[in-house]
Amino acid sequence: MTLDLTPFEKLGKVSWEIRSQKIRAAFSTVENLDWDRALEKDMDLFGRVIRDVLKLEQASPGRPGPRPSLDTAEATRRLNQLLGKDYTILPFKEAFRVLARDRSTRHLASLTGLNRNTVQRLLKGDMEPDGFEMSVIAETFGKHPSYFAEWRNLYITNAIMERLEWSPDTAVDIFREMDQQHKRGK
Repeated sequence: MTLDLTPFEKLGKVSWEIRSQKIRAAFSTVENLDWDRALEKDMDLFGRVIRDVLKLEQASPGRPGPRPSLDTAEATRRLNQLLGKDYTILPFKEAFRVLARDRSTRHLASLTGLNRNTVQRLLKGDMEPDGFEMSVIAETFGKHPSYFAEWRNLYITNAIMERLEWSPDTAVDIFREMDQQHKRGK
């Protein structure tokens, strides 16, 4: 189905209600709604949707009126999180050092609520962080815990373990396959 979206390009500044009516008229049913094409042809609409998504957390439920503006750094950070691009591949101790910048151990302990000795050991790499510590540190710096590679690995490992505990036959099948591959490799 070829659809002429040129009327969207000429809308200029109009209310969301008028814009959404035009979109509904052009795309007759929700099942056939081609958001990719609509957003591609109407960059103003795309910008409004992204802006609203990024500003959603700042809205006060039940309060009418515009949402407060985001500063550029905060908007970029939230957009990267939304797009799944806010992560690091650095080992935890290095990633923590990058986030900590030149803050003192005492200041970091105060910010995170973690013990100063724990913070110092995490920064030096003398201690492996657990899920709680990674979550607290990530939240302190406005990140999702998945920012850290170790948290992603822990999450995936736990999901696999749950699956294997839920389905012991799967564990047996995987073990047999790996065992056969290992024997063939020798």
